[in-house]
Amino acid sequence: MKVANSKPYKISIQNRDGRRSNWVIGDATSIKSLIERTTKTIIDLSASYVGAYAFLKYRDLEQAYFPSCERIGIAAFEQCYNLRAASFPLCSNIGLYPFMYCYSLEFASFPLCSYIGEYAFYHCSKLSNIYFPVCSYIDREAFSNCSSLKSAEFPLCESIFWSAFAHCTSLESVSFPICSIIDKGAFDECYSLKSAVFPLCTIIKSWAFNGCSNLSLVSFPLCEAIDGYFPFARCPNLVSVEFPRCKMVGSYGLAQVPALKYANLPECTSIEWCGFYFCSSLISVSLPKCTTVGLRAFEYCGSLTTISLPSCNIIGSYAFVSCRSLRSIYLGTSSVCYLVSVNAFKETEFISDTALLSVSIFVPASLVSAYKTALNWSDYADHITAYEGD
Repeated sequence: MKVANSKPYKISIQNRDGRRSNWVIGDATSIKSLIERTTKTIIDLSASYVGAYAFLKYRDLEQAYFPSCERIGIAAFEQCYNLRAASFPLCSNIGLYPFMYCYSLEFASFPLCSYIGEYAFYHCSKLSNIYFPVCSYIDREAFSNCSSLKSAEFPLCESIFWSAFAHCTSLESVSFPICSIIDKGAFDECYSLKSAVFPLCTIIKSWAFNGCSNLSLVSFPLCEAIDGYFPFARCPNLVSVEFPRCKMVGSYGLAQVPALKYANLPECTSIEWCGFYFCSSLISVSLPKCTTVGLRAFEYCGSLTTISLPSCNIIGSYAFVSCRSLRSIYLGTSSVCYLVSVNAFKETEFISDTALLSVSIFVPASLVSAYKTALNWSDYADHITAYEGD
């Protein structure tokens, strides 16, 4: 096994009895031989690159200080189970798996690091606080399963990729002031996270905050699309969401948020299929510009009593199936809204054998006759009426 570095290593080793000795060596074989003869606690490298697998499974290593290192190779310190501290003042690039399974790592200092690779700190279960002042990119599962991690601060990070902080069950505070993309599962099952404030985020992907059981506040003022499945599913304390610039709620975009009561989407034009699926507590949703309500968009929204869709042109099949509390719908376009299927209101009072007369579909007065004879709407003719005062 070789270390990818053209220069020899200059290593200073401090033994457990406090004595220090200096060594110059060239490859991982030499390092291994040295370590077998020396019980070390600190290694100091002057090389600019720590090569792949350089210290893989060196389990006596407790502290690592590399003042000249600029890059860390694949799995360089993987499974160094007793490594407690790592300091790399000049490192700009952390490669794949470098500190994976370093269970004892408590302190990591990388003031100039701009890139963190896949699984970089995976399962570093004692790492509690991290601050990367210039990091712009966090790759897949970089901090996944860091179960003691409480805070993460990345002032210049633009992208958080797949499951980067998944299963960080103690994570309470995150700061990403310029992050624009939150990828799949980025904060999946971060049970302790109470708020998600991302002032410049424009896209939220699938499972981004899935299972964040204490999440009660979300703020995404510039988000343009909730473009993924279940990003806030199983968040039982999330009662209200507001996305002032969001134009699309994708498939299952706000689905299975059991406590969600209020949703404000003033610029949204499209709710894709199952967009609010099984939001059983939803009682109010504002969609003034929505033109498309997709297949099963509000299925099992059992607490929803009224919905206003003043700009809607199309309502998909089963859009409101099992919305058993739904009593009124408001439609306001200048032409008849296209109802894809008569089953749009299946298992509601609009279609039951004992349909309530108080159940109403409100439309402009000039379109009442057209709605009552239109395809699929004709099945609801007894409930179609004009706006009051129209």
